[in-house]
Amino acid sequence: MSAIDPSSSPAPGSFFHLHYQLEELIGSGGFGWVCKATRRSDSRLVAIKLILKNRMARESIVRARWEASEGLDMWEDGTIVLPLEAYVLRQARHRGVVEYLDLFADVNYFYLVMEHHGSRWLKPSSSHVGAIVPIPSPPSPPLTPPMASFPLHSPPNSSDMDSRSSLRPSSEMGASSSNESPRISRPTPIRRSSALNTLSLTSLESQPQSTVMARSMPMMRRSSSSDLFECIEQHSHFNEPTARFLFTQIAETVYDLRKRGITHRDLKDENIVVDAAGCVKIVDFGSALHFRTSEPVPMCDRFFGTVSSASPETLDRMPYHPFPAEVWSLGVLLHILLTGSTPFPTRHHIQRAQRNRELNGNLSAAANDLLDQCFAVDVDERITLERLCDHPWMRMRS
Repeated sequence: MSAIDPSSSPAPGSFFHLHYQLEELIGSGGFGWVCKATRRSDSRLVAIKLILKNRMARESIVRARWEASEGLDMWEDGTIVLPLEAYVLRQARHRGVVEYLDLFADVNYFYLVMEHHGSRWLKPSSSHVGAIVPIPSPPSPPLTPPMASFPLHSPPNSSDMDSRSSLRPSSEMGASSSNESPRISRPTPIRRSSALNTLSLTSLESQPQSTVMARSMPMMRRSSSSDLFECIEQHSHFNEPTARFLFTQIAETVYDLRKRGITHRDLKDENIVVDAAGCVKIVDFGSALHFRTSEPVPMCDRFFGTVSSASPETLDRMPYHPFPAEVWSLGVLLHILLTGSTPFPTRHHIQRAQRNRELNGNLSAAANDLLDQCFAVDVDERITLERLCDHPWMRMRS
């Protein structure tokens, strides 16, 4: 599916404007747009995914029992047609998952309303050593993290940035679940303006309005990112205590979701938002698989995630178990947190688990052991989610 023109903006209907004030365009993809908006009833800042109905695959729509809402058609049996992503997100309801708030529709869009979480990221300076550095914007999250110390490394140098540039995916693969659950069509990843990725606080505020406004909606500004990718890129990489604090939240959320019959299937730093206190939440469940916990976890026969985070078995285009693949993606994420680079430069390296160890010299033996166990090619030898969360590295206090 081709992506939405990144210079365009959505045209929401009257019901939307009655209840929400558009603020900024966060991104666009094959599905439509994600926007930042203010809820008029209580001035709460929210994120809204505007999903174009004419771009949705049949497999990405489900019928389920749901309360009546504007624009949602109810069938005779009391069920409502809605995006599978909305159903999964509402079922998740977890502190580590962006919160579902509302769903409504009109002739053109489904509107998936979620909490807005995260800080806009700014490259650290010598005056901000030991603290996450967001771009100030009201209301500003606290800079004091919920732990004794939350130190960050120094700003990235040119070589670090070069190694990070390979993280942007250049291609996608297809995915699905078993016959027992509907296949989920993977939307094109959200794309950001490359110019905004390099704007500092000063340049963002001093840029002429025309350079930061969406062309088809002059009053709609493009937002800078609040995801973990941008946070890592601005800070180069994290030391082990900081990486552990962030990664533990993510891994335990993934483990809890499994117990609720949900696997994300596209875990990466761009699908995780983080605030200045280091609180992370997983977003974008467009590739998620939902299954009945009373039954065996269904096999998947295609992959819709990002190649750089893909496990060897998913690249083989053969049926695979989703959770060992999820563990591999968690290993990729941990490697990025610790080193600022992807562990595998090519598919060839992925399929042989030949990770780049040039940047691993300063890692502890426990960290390297956890990475090695995440990157076992044989899924039977790969660490499980439960054992990953209980690994000695995860339980260290410093």
